Amino acid sequence: MSGALSRQGSGAFEFRFGDGATPPSPGTTYTLVTFASQSGFSASDFSYVYTGSADALIGEFRLDADALRFTVISTPVELQSFEVD
Repeated sequence: MSGALSRQGSGAFEFRFGDGATPPSPGTTYTLVTFASQSGFSASDFSYVYTGSADALIGEFRLDADALRFTVISTPVELQSFEVD
């Protein structure tokens, strides 16, 4: 966006995430939208639904003066069973 991100109305804003070209990996930060300034928002105004290949995705939103970002904290690890001789 070239202008200001201004909140009008109430309620939460939901992002829907999938895998895209590759599944998300822990430690990766994605810039979702950039703007000149923002008013009336906090990071808790945003939520997400993940429909990708992992069982779940844990992450957090960060609202900076010029951008909304999402950082992947973790994805579940599938445990494999094995035997040791």
